[in-house]
Amino acid sequence: MSSKNLREGGAYIAVAGLSALSDWLVFAAISSAFPRLDVVFAQAPARLTGGIVAFMLHRLWSFKNQEGQGLGTEAGRFMALYIFSFCVSIGTVFVMVDLLGVNRYVSKAFADVLCFIVNFFVMKYYVFADAQNLAHAAEKLRTRGADA
Repeated sequence: MSSKNLREGGAYIAVAGLSALSDWLVFAAISSAFPRLDVVFAQAPARLTGGIVAFMLHRLWSFKNQEGQGLGTEAGRFMALYIFSFCVSIGTVFVMVDLLGVNRYVSKAFADVLCFIVNFFVMKYYVFADAQNLAHAAEKLRTRGADA
């Protein structure tokens, strides 16, 4: 593994931690202040807060050396990923808490881990990728699909 990949991975984890901390603080504050409020109404503003922190810090630190497509393209790509991730997170928490009766904090942790993994790969190979890295990633996917 290259030193660039190690640095990006370490920075991604650090930023994800800061983003998760801001997310969890908002989630816990709302959940504590309004314990009878449906979990989705605590999760939504928490995810929005974490998303804003994540975009700013990932762009400035985690993937700064990728020579991406520019702020507008990256912001649009991040927004598409964020909407998808937001829906996965909200949906996971809703199903686990409201339908399966799982503890809200356990459910949130599971949703966060799921989004953490998916988001890393999408950010690295799409959101903040330059055209050459994007083409390389697409070729890898095509090659793997042909081998199956």
